[in-house]
Amino acid sequence: MALTGIFIIAATIMVFKKYRGAPRYLTGGVLALLFAGVLMGGVIVVTEAPLLNSIIRVAIVSSHLVISTIVLTFLVFTLRYILSASNKEQSEGFDYALLFALVYVQVLIGIIVRYGGATLACPDFPLCNGQLVPSLEHTTVALHFLHRLMALVVFIATAVFFYKSWQSKKNIGGLGLTLALVVAQAVFGVSIVLSGMFLPFIILHGATGFLLMGYLAYQAAPYLFKRGIKEGAEMI
Repeated sequence: MALTGIFIIAATIMVFKKYRGAPRYLTGGVLALLFAGVLMGGVIVVTEAPLLNSIIRVAIVSSHLVISTIVLTFLVFTLRYILSASNKEQSEGFDYALLFALVYVQVLIGIIVRYGGATLACPDFPLCNGQLVPSLEHTTVALHFLHRLMALVVFIATAVFFYKSWQSKKNIGGLGLTLALVVAQAVFGVSIVLSGMFLPFIILHGATGFLLMGYLAYQAAPYLFKRGIKEGAEMI
């Protein structure tokens, strides 16, 4: 964590020295989030015992990981923004932008599921507690089922975009990789449930999710920042 912080501070200083505009805002946001993450980490340690089973603790622990997702996204955006601006690269990647939004929401739901104790609220698959649509009276079951539904939405959207790219013969490799990562994350997620939370599957599921989110952020950045990239990153 300390080494990561050093690298982030060094990168922020370099960006502030060389660029203006969006790169500064993004890396400045990363630096602020880094300190917020450290603060939240301290809060987690202090409140671990008294808030072990409370909603407040779930919110605190989840927010620490949510900050990590934003930091990763901002860093990827900064890198792609600078590279795209220097190359005057343009993108029509609405598909990547939409997939990034869907995957990011799915990652956030997954974080809440993990720290809200809902991972095994549905210990079976493809059914949930023996039902296609389970009773949603319990919050943990509702969260788990929402996570499954969102995974299905992500898969369908990715498959549709891949099919369109296959027909048009454009960007088949990029969307093919996206689909492969989506399927891999789903397989690891199902494996977590069926194995009763086997640790390697938990690690692989989380790592694949962050890799997928980072990749989509990288691909979506030229579309999301197309106006700024067209004008170019302002260098000092």
